[in-house]
Amino acid sequence: AKLTADIELAGFDWTPLKYLYAAFDGQGHVIHNLYINSSSYPVGLFGYVKTGASVTQLGVTGDVTCTAKSNAQAGGIAGYMESDTSITECFSTVTSKKHAGGIAGYVANDAVISDCYATGNIATLSANECYLGGICASGYSNTVGATLTNCYFTGTVTGSGGTASYVGGVSCNKTEASYTNCYYLAGTVSGESSKYGVTGKGTAKTADELKAL
Repeated sequence: AKLTADIELAGFDWTPLKYLYAAFDGQGHVIHNLYINSSSYPVGLFGYVKTGASVTQLGVTGDVTCTAKSNAQAGGIAGYMESDTSITECFSTVTSKKHAGGIAGYVANDAVISDCYATGNIATLSANECYLGGICASGYSNTVGATLTNCYFTGTVTGSGGTASYVGGVSCNKTEASYTNCYYLAGTVSGESSKYGVTGKGTAKTADELKAL
């Protein structure tokens, strides 16, 4: 499928397109003012990006909140990326909460996010366990997640501060090999676990350093 024009969603309460099974090409267009506040999961422009599917050249702005008590997954573009999926050349200025990231929420191993950026605010509604990253969260633990290449984040990530608060400027995945040329704005990650600290990798940069990249 291809998007042929920008879309304005102001005033609409969006219901996620539950499954994406194939390629979606945004052709450089932007979906403005995406708004979701739902107890269902996963939430984003797309709920599940299914194995073999992809999203490219799409921008999304808005506010995405998942209030589910368990398995809450929220992202600007995808709530849940299965393995062997990809999101490339996309951006998001979405504010997401819960198991959340600017581009994607839950991300399985062998998912790929490349050449993307996000500028929103990522936070949790949980009193303790959360998985948060500027670009994406992680899988079922902070050792599982997408492969990220050429991505950056300039918003804020705010964890719960509990012992199971896993956070990172790009992703909360602690596997160094998952990151290539990934950066985030220094001083924007907080609410990390006192036991584990900031688990995510990527490189912190000042605003001037990011502009020079």
